[in-house]
This record gives sequence, structure tokens and C-alpha cells, in this order.
Amino acid sequence: MRTADFKFIVVLRRKDGRPMDPGDKELIGKTAFQANRRRLSDEGKAVIIGSNFPFATGEFDGLTERFKMENYSKPDSGPMFSNTMPNR
Repeated sequence: MRTADFKFIVVLRRKDGRPMDPGDKELIGKTAFQANRRRLSDEGKAVIIGSNFPFATGEFDGLTERFKMENYSKPDSGPMFSNTMPNR
């Protein structure tokens, strides 16, 4: 994701450390649908999300209840969440 030069990079992992199951991947896909790229990594234990646009405020609320979220966004990207939807 870093070599793709995304501004916002987020890694989601299950809180119990187990690999993502089909329900986990479906929830992430439905919730972070506007991301530019999503990839399964770390032997199926992590989903990496890359985007050049901020996410809508509240978009990750359900995900952070279920998953640990690690933020690897560029420091100069600005706020990760926005009250407005980007015009894609």
C-alpha cells in the first residue's frame, strides 16, 4: 500500500488474533466500500485498506468495535475522517 502512494492506510485485525473469516471480510467490504484498495495480508489475519480520500465520519465505528485498527496514514494527509463524501 505504501508503494501505491495512498494517503490513508489502515490495517484491521480481529481482536482475538484469528484469521479473517468470510463474515469479517464481507463486513469490511460493505463498510469500507469506497476505499481505493483492500488486501488480505499476514496469512489472512489482516486486511489492509488504502485510500486517497478521507473516510466518512462514523464509517469505521462498527469496524473498531469488532477489529483492532492500526493507522499508517501519511502524517501530512490531513484528517482521516470527513463530514462530507469525496466527489469521486
